[in-house]
Amino acid sequence: MPVDFDKCPERYRNTLKFYFENHLPPGSCMQAILSMDLFETVGRADETMMADLRPIVTFLNCTLPSNCWGNRQKVNDWLKGQTS
Repeated sequence: MPVDFDKCPERYRNTLKFYFENHLPPGSCMQAILSMDLFETVGRADETMMADLRPIVTFLNCTLPSNCWGNRQKVNDWLKGQTS
């Protein structure tokens, strides 16, 4: 499934592209975002990432398939290449 990464905020484009296409783990804050863990995200995010949180989540919701994000289990499965 092709994904238009141009819709992703530029600062996070490569990170999310490598995660999606190569199953490579992003940093801990992005993993928290992908897992939809609000408390972990807020605890790890710097000011820039907090400001970009809405566009990141919008990109995930509107662009990436739901089997690669949404909770910690989906993220862990994706990183292991175990997708459903």
